[in-house]
Amino acid sequence: SGSPNVDLFEPDADGSTRVRLPPQDLHAEQATLGSMLLEPEAAERVLSILGDADFYREAHRVIYRAMQAVNRRREPVDLITVSAELRREGVQDEVGGPEYLTALIGEVPTTAHVIRYAGIVQEKYRLRQAIALGMESAAAAYDQPEDVQAFLESVEQRARDIACLSTEPGKSEHVAVAAGEEIYAGVEDLLDGDTETDRALRPKSGLPSLDNETGGLPLPGMIVDTGFTGSGKSTLGAMYAFNWAYTHGQPTAIFTTGEETKRDTILRFAAILGGIDLSPFGIRQKCRTPGDRQAFRDRLCELADDVTCRANLHIQPRLVTFDEFAAETRRLVRSYGVNFVILDYLERCLHKEADQFVTRRMEHLSGRCQAMQAELGIALLVVSQITEDPATGESKTRYCAKLENDAHLVLRLDALTKGTQEERRGQDKYQIILRKRRRGRSGRKFPVTRLPEKFAEETDEPGPSVHRDGRDGLDGDG
Repeated sequence: SGSPNVDLFEPDADGSTRVRLPPQDLHAEQATLGSMLLEPEAAERVLSILGDADFYREAHRVIYRAMQAVNRRREPVDLITVSAELRREGVQDEVGGPEYLTALIGEVPTTAHVIRYAGIVQEKYRLRQAIALGMESAAAAYDQPEDVQAFLESVEQRARDIACLSTEPGKSEHVAVAAGEEIYAGVEDLLDGDTETDRALRPKSGLPSLDNETGGLPLPGMIVDTGFTGSGKSTLGAMYAFNWAYTHGQPTAIFTTGEETKRDTILRFAAILGGIDLSPFGIRQKCRTPGDRQAFRDRLCELADDVTCRANLHIQPRLVTFDEFAAETRRLVRSYGVNFVILDYLERCLHKEADQFVTRRMEHLSGRCQAMQAELGIALLVVSQITEDPATGESKTRYCAKLENDAHLVLRLDALTKGTQEERRGQDKYQIILRKRRRGRSGRKFPVTRLPEKFAEETDEPGPSVHRDGRDGLDGDG
């Protein structure tokens, strides 16, 4: 057989040749491992996206496998536990001993960029995979395979595997499906996708008319929850999360990229559970005497304890970048079986982008959201703001129309009566507009009343009287 015509040598200035090294970045590998030894949270994020094969240097692979073993035992990954694991396996001297592990920590400028370090490591690994594929394909082509079409399709599929990030660290497990089988599977999904059993297994808001129309949120699927600042976007998202995590006990994750803390989210759930108004006005009404204040405190603590114990909820406050969100989501899906994720809200992942790059960046983030929910098989609810054209009065998703185009379901919150944003925030009568629904009608509007802790339809039991002071209470940015 022939050999691949690949030049592995490059000439030096004096005319001699030297072997070309495969793509690798040892500094990025050292910074990644050092960050993991320095901060357990950094280790968790990296372990969700890298495999040991991603590392070029064999010593780094051995160290990373020791980290994986420590993590599987639910122990924190740090200098002590990894050193102990290497000693247990009898390979500590092979990697340079404790001195080298300590030196790795010294290579870390900051653990805040660990995802970027890991990304560089993975990029170099994928380039090495591409080189290996090219050489193997060239060798096989010289052998002149009998079925040329099958050979080319195999090469194309392997190239796609390299191009796609997989759900299992360090691996791609995409399986080619015949077109006929794919169509049959699509028909079965279409016929089975709206049964009573399927509807029961979707996150719901607790609003009867809306849930009956949509059947709940698509799972898997991408959902966009939009509205003006302060319109109640986060409240609607919390209602879906409450029903899924508390009522049904399904694993749910909430990422709050704004000002809301983990404590705020627990209190929001407690307010939904007990029908309590946690706005300053509501608290004043309930706490007129010291006895009232103590009773209110006891009741709220009881509800918060109930939520903490019973809700299958993972709250991730104040994530900074989308890369961190993606890595943490993969970890939660892998470790805890999370199947419903809320990102509140997407614009915070932009940071201080220049105006001319905002739309392009948002389009990129939208595409990543859509790809991630499909890859992980989750329902991903993305909260986003809308703006209004002052000339035409037309409202649209802020920065990016592609966000609605990529979504399976789009819900928009708006006040029934028009006016300034301040005037709208002070109203109690809202509507949820079904802006888009794949394989279903859209455009329907569902009138709702905004209570202190949730939205309610006319068919719901009446709640306490509402007194709204603009953006008071736990509304945050919506």
